[in-house]
Amino acid sequence: MPEAKLPRYRLLVIEEEPDTLWFFEKVFRRFPQIEFFGTRDPKEAVEIAERVRPDVVISEIYFGRLQYLTGEWLIDRIKELCPAVKLIVTTAVWDEEVEERFSKKRGVEDKLLKPYSLEDLVKKTFEALNEPYPLTPQNPT
Repeated sequence: MPEAKLPRYRLLVIEEEPDTLWFFEKVFRRFPQIEFFGTRDPKEAVEIAERVRPDVVISEIYFGRLQYLTGEWLIDRIKELCPAVKLIVTTAVWDEEVEERFSKKRGVEDKLLKPYSLEDLVKKTFEALNEPYPLTPQNPT
């Protein structure tokens, strides 16, 4: 009997919309090398990051329902806790000002512009892990 692969990487997703967070979880649970953690709450995301030390974080940068928390605050806290983490942000707007605030000042590695494709989501995540893009995910057991 083949040995089950244990997750080698930890992925933390911060997404305000419950349906989108569910989608992320459904997608990434199909990859046995990834252990998925997700939350809708930026404060909880910091607690999770401190506990699990993710390899990659995918996060929104604008939190409509939590206007007192910013993407800058969240990314700064996560980078303090996990300096080597790879950050991917999701946003509908990416202009020079956003580029300056996130890429240049905070070390965000990549972005997903909404609406993004499933292929882009998976591909950018595996690129951040320096892993080859898996063409066929496994079905969860």
